[in-house]
Amino acid sequence: MGGHLKNLLKKAELTTGLCVPGVVAEALEHLAARNRETELVACLRVDPVLSLRLRQMASERSLDDPGQQDLLRAMLLLAPVADGTLLASFAERWQMSLTVAHLAQGLARHSGGADPEAAWTAGLSHNLALYLHHGAAGSPDAELSAAYMEGLDAGGWLADAVRYHAEPLARGKMAHPLVRTLQLAYLLAMRQQAVDNLD
Repeated sequence: MGGHLKNLLKKAELTTGLCVPGVVAEALEHLAARNRETELVACLRVDPVLSLRLRQMASERSLDDPGQQDLLRAMLLLAPVADGTLLASFAERWQMSLTVAHLAQGLARHSGGADPEAAWTAGLSHNLALYLHHGAAGSPDAELSAAYMEGLDAGGWLADAVRYHAEPLARGKMAHPLVRTLQLAYLLAMRQQAVDNLD
C-alpha cells in the first residue's frame, strides 16, 4: 500500500512541473489532427515532464485508445508552462536537458554499451527536480529526480543513472554502462569546450 501511495504522490507532483510552451501547443495540434502516435511521441519526447508523464500513461494503456487520448488532451490543456520571469531560466535548464540527452544518446550509440533510448531518457531527466520545483536556485536534487525514474525500467538503471550523473567518472568505473554514459554526457555538457572536441 505504501508503494502505491508513493507512486500516486509522484504522479500528482508531476502535474505541477513546468512544461515547454511550444511542445504543449504542438502536441495539442497533433491530437486535434489525429496524427499517428509516433508523431505525438516524437513531439513530447523533448519535454522532461511530459515525456515522463507520457511514459507512465503508455504503461497503463495504449495511446491509440480514445480514453487515453482524452486524458492526454486534458493533461496538456492543464499543463503549467514556463512564461514571464521564469522563461529565461527555464530555457537555460531545458537547453541543458536537451544537450545532456543528445550527448548521452550519441555516446550510447557510439559505444554500444547502453540502450540509446534509455540514455536519452536519463539525459533529459537528469535535472527533473528543477522543473518540478520551478527553478529553485542551486544544483538539481539528483535523488528527487531519480525517484521519478524508479520503476520505468526493469533493472532500475534509469534511476541510478539520474541519481549518480554528477559523480566523478573515476567513481563510476564499475557502474552499469547507462550510469557511465550519463556521467560522461553530463561532464561534457558542463565543459562546453570539451563537446567541440568530441569525436
